Amino acid sequence: MGLLALAGPTRIERNQRSCINCRRCTDICPHQLPVHQKARIKSAECSGCMDCTRVCPVTGALQLKTKGLPVWSQLRLGLVIVGLFIALVYTARITGHWQSSLSPYEFHMRLVEIESSD
Repeated sequence: MGLLALAGPTRIERNQRSCINCRRCTDICPHQLPVHQKARIKSAECSGCMDCTRVCPVTGALQLKTKGLPVWSQLRLGLVIVGLFIALVYTARITGHWQSSLSPYEFHMRLVEIESSD
């Protein structure tokens, strides 16, 4: 996950002009990153949990941003992830990649075989 965090286009960004240096973002960070000191959190440890953006008392001081895309809210990010999951599952089902070539009987027999090998 660390390599993906470094290579990904999405980052937590801090607006230095809006920030009041209350340190709430740094205090809540589960990875103890110095969020209140950085303009952009570019770290392998950042998991993108957005706890820092949630506790920030100044609207817009901390935001999850992606290059070339609008600012992400937790709701928008969640909806995009759920939408992608549904789209992938639906695509796998209609292309036949979701179904198994085993019949229910063969599947049952394999389970019996696995359980009896203990």
